Amino acid sequence: MNTLRTRFFNLTLAIILCIVCSAPAFAKTWYVEKWGIDLASCGSRNAPCGTVSEALSKAGKNDRIVVGPGTYGGNMLISSDNLSGIKLYSSSGRYGTAFLSANAVPILTVTQPNVRIGARGKGFTFRPAGSTTQSISSSTGSAHRIRIESNHFDGGNYGVFIAGEKVQIRNNTFAGVSARSISCNECPRGLIRGNLITHAPT
Repeated sequence: MNTLRTRFFNLTLAIILCIVCSAPAFAKTWYVEKWGIDLASCGSRNAPCGTVSEALSKAGKNDRIVVGPGTYGGNMLISSDNLSGIKLYSSSGRYGTAFLSANAVPILTVTQPNVRIGARGKGFTFRPAGSTTQSISSSTGSAHRIRIESNHFDGGNYGVFIAGEKVQIRNNTFAGVSARSISCNECPRGLIRGNLITHAPT
């Protein structure tokens, strides 16, 4: 009887361990504020990082980065394999948090799938440095299932220049983009809906 109980206990323990080990890790939230400082320990609500790039260097798969109000530098890159599924949100909405590019490179380059940039009430303003610059770029065809929502794109050559399957570009506003507000090449089964474009070239 004791042997049977021991076997049953061991089997139950093995099943529990398998479930625990196979369960996905909990996503973490990283915080960025204008008054934050890029340190090895930054990223918490009380000790935020000062730049999104620093938060991205610490983040992992499916994590969330929340950016406080203010204007931040661009040239951000979401390319590491461990950044798939990352979510980039503002805490003050599209007109409260802005990204500027310092030179003629995209403000944000994305090459990982399942990335989300903005959401209702959580978007950003993207303001490129010059008329030849892209705001959000992913021309590699690997940004599958990316979702860009409730952002404002002010100027630049392209607002969104992207390629990937099941891309969603929803409820954004575009003003003064010189070439194309949205360029979605090789985007099968994508969804582009509810975007407002003004001052577009004729």
